[in-house]
Amino acid sequence: DEPLVTGQTNWQPPGPGEFVLSAMAINARGVASQPVTITLTVVESGAAAIAGIRARVEANVVMLRGLTPLAPITPTLLSGVELRARIEENLAEYTPEKARDDARVLSVFDFLSPDTDLRAIFTQAYGEQIAGFYDTETGEFVVISDDDVLDPSEQWIHAHEFVHALQDQHYVLEQVEDESLDSEAQIALRALAEGDATLVQLLYLEGDYFTATERAAVERYLRESATAETVPLPAIVEQSLAFPYEAGFAFVLELYREGGYPAIDAAWRNPPRSTEQILHPERYRAQDWPQIVTLPPLTSTLGTGWRQLDEDILGEFYLREYLAQQVDRGRAEEAAAGWGGDRYAVYWRESDGAAAMVLRARWDTPGDAVTFSGTYFLYAGRLTGATPVSVDGLACWSAADVICFIHDGLETVVLRAPDLATAQLLIDALALGAADA
Repeated sequence: DEPLVTGQTNWQPPGPGEFVLSAMAINARGVASQPVTITLTVVESGAAAIAGIRARVEANVVMLRGLTPLAPITPTLLSGVELRARIEENLAEYTPEKARDDARVLSVFDFLSPDTDLRAIFTQAYGEQIAGFYDTETGEFVVISDDDVLDPSEQWIHAHEFVHALQDQHYVLEQVEDESLDSEAQIALRALAEGDATLVQLLYLEGDYFTATERAAVERYLRESATAETVPLPAIVEQSLAFPYEAGFAFVLELYREGGYPAIDAAWRNPPRSTEQILHPERYRAQDWPQIVTLPPLTSTLGTGWRQLDEDILGEFYLREYLAQQVDRGRAEEAAAGWGGDRYAVYWRESDGAAAMVLRARWDTPGDAVTFSGTYFLYAGRLTGATPVSVDGLACWSAADVICFIHDGLETVVLRAPDLATAQLLIDALALGAADA
């Protein structure tokens, strides 16, 4: 009949893991209370414990990936607040002027409004989505953690970033940032890097490196990450960020199934050079390299007040995303699949915000060029709501601006200009028209 009974017993967990503790009371007459149950997750903490966990994860990755460190690798833990500060610091080189010009370039392909604040979008995207990263300039890899433990999901991320450190020591990962490479080669190399690291993550999760409880924690982290509420990103930004991981993983997985890690190492020694090769590994194996396409300088042709914003390669990935804005994805992918090479240039007139663009593409076969042409007619018609008219043998659609298109054998050319007079200047400068058809 005591109103309160207090008891104490000591319990020492045998190690990290999940434990269920139950307590109940039984009186002298054998009457028992309902049990009270709690679940405790015990983790290792402190610098020494974290160092031990890291060493174990890194040893597992070395065994799994088959690459050994050539020099000491020092990881860094950053909190979410510290990550945001680091992102701001790294984006300092991405000036508002550069971000503004990038948005204008994307606008001529209908991806964004020309006044979109890309710098703010990338700051938001990196702050929400990054769980770890490898800095190719400093050789530092970072895992994000807001406490002094390395939980299973952070160990899993650590494994991914450690692969990047190994790639950098063995294959010079900083080539991904090499400005002498065109954007297609950069994206393809990044896809190889992320696909390689993502494959290691998958095999790590499927292997014997985690206990059942730890594996469940990683899977719970993945589910929560997939359903977490985030501010929506423009579609092209989201797709561009996902491409190296999703398409890169599919590319590397096919190599792995064919020849294991030796096949992936061989790809590092002879990297893919286009998103076409990432999307179609059989074309990489066939050494189907991008064809070189050139454009003449057009700034003087356009006249006073125009400046070139960008000249580069669009590539199969961006080409299909471009088309998929107006046609169904299956047709967009089919139309872009025959890509052989391209070159685009974008020009801007500050006085009135006018844009001009030229996209010259070369196709693998005449049939591929025909397929793209039919799809582009559909794209331009749906975008403008206009019926094409003939201008010197080119089909032109007039709406808010003018789009012109010509198909000549294995080549197609897309022009955009603020008006028909400017489009005519580009047609003449490129020597396009009925005489060349």
